Amino acid sequence: MRRFLISLLMLLLLISPAFAQAEYGCQVPENLASPVARGITNALGFNFLTKKAAKTAMIKVLKRNAEGDYDVKIDSFSAMDLKKGKFKSLEIEGKNISTHGVYVSSVVMNTICDYNYVDYWKRPVIFYTDLPLYFKAEITEEDLNKTLVDLGYIKKLTDLNIAGVSLFTVDNVVFKMKNNKIYLIAQMKAPFLMGERVVKFTFSGKLNVENGKIVLDNLQSENLRNINLNAFVDIINSMNPFDLPLRIFRGADSTLSINNIKILDNKMYVDGIMVIKRSYNGQTKEETE
Repeated sequence: MRRFLISLLMLLLLISPAFAQAEYGCQVPENLASPVARGITNALGFNFLTKKAAKTAMIKVLKRNAEGDYDVKIDSFSAMDLKKGKFKSLEIEGKNISTHGVYVSSVVMNTICDYNYVDYWKRPVIFYTDLPLYFKAEITEEDLNKTLVDLGYIKKLTDLNIAGVSLFTVDNVVFKMKNNKIYLIAQMKAPFLMGERVVKFTFSGKLNVENGKIVLDNLQSENLRNINLNAFVDIINSMNPFDLPLRIFRGADSTLSINNIKILDNKMYVDGIMVIKRSYNGQTKEETE
C-alpha cells in the first residue's frame, strides 16, 4: 500500500513538464545596419512592411511547433536587421495552446534581452543567441486533466500493479483545483482484499516553488483517516520524472524556471522564465565539438 500511495501521489507533480534554473546569456548587438541605412529604410516605410512579414513568419513557426491562436509584437532595429532575424524585443500572446500533449489556456511571453538573433525564416528555426522569455500562463482544470490523459499518466495510475499482479484497480480519476490546492479524486477496488467494495478517496496538496521547481507541501488525505502522508513529500518531490530539457523547437533545448504559482477560481496561474537555448546549427564547429 505504501508503494501504491507514493506512485499515486507523485502524479500531483506532473502538471510541470520541465523545470530547471533559468541560465542564459544576453549578447551585445553585432553587425547591425548603420544608422544612415536605418534612417533611410525607416523613412521609406520598409521597417513597417518587414515587421508585418516577420510577424506572419513567426506565427507560422509557433503554430508548427504548438497549435493555438497567436498574436506577435516586434520591436526592431531596422528592416535589414529584422529580415536577418535580429530584433530588439518580442511579445507573444497565445490562447488555447497544445503541444506534445500539454494544454495551456493562455500565455503571454516577453523577451528579456535587448538583442535577439533568431532566423525564423529557416526550417527548422536557428537560434543564434539564447532566447530567454518571461512568461505568464493560465491553466484550467480541463487543461490539466487533458494533459494528464494525453501524456499517459492517468493510464499509468489506473494500470498500477505489484510484481505484475493487479491487486487493485483505480478508475474515475480526476484532478481538481481549489483554494490554492490541487486535489486528486478517484476510486479503488481491491477484489482480493475487499471483494466488490469500492473505496472513494481524495488527496490534496499545496503547490509551492523552490529553486525554480514546483514542489508539493502539506500532503494529506481528505477522507482516509489515520494516514500520515507528510513523510512521503520529500520522496515524491524527488521522483519528478520531468526534470528534463524541453524540446519545443527541433535542434534547441529549452528550460523552465518557475517564479510563482497560485490556484484561484479553479485555474492555475504560473509565471517564470523559459529559455530557448542557442540551437546546434547556430553554433560554431568548435562549439559543437
